[in-house]
Amino acid sequence: YESLDADAAAQEKAYVEWLESAGVSALLVPATTCEPVSNEGWTSDAMPKFDFVAVAYFTMDLNSLPIPSITLPVPLVKCKQPGCESIPTSILLIGKPHEDQ
Repeated sequence: YESLDADAAAQEKAYVEWLESAGVSALLVPATTCEPVSNEGWTSDAMPKFDFVAVAYFTMDLNSLPIPSITLPVPLVKCKQPGCESIPTSILLIGKPHEDQ
């Protein structure tokens, strides 16, 4: 676990340095790169297959860091699929580590 802790500490440091060099204190990113995932039909034994990378595309490398975040709903986004006019979606507001008190 020591190397994982060291990696996480280095990643956290790089993330904070990047935010500071950009002159920002938070990021605003799409919560996913795919349409909302339905949990219909899920059981404790079987979960439908979906592309997890699409769900965590923007935050995958940040998931192990102690970063305050909140998902904010966006009422509607235009849908490009036939028979679909709009879909609900959300954006993710991600702050700096340890600054959520």
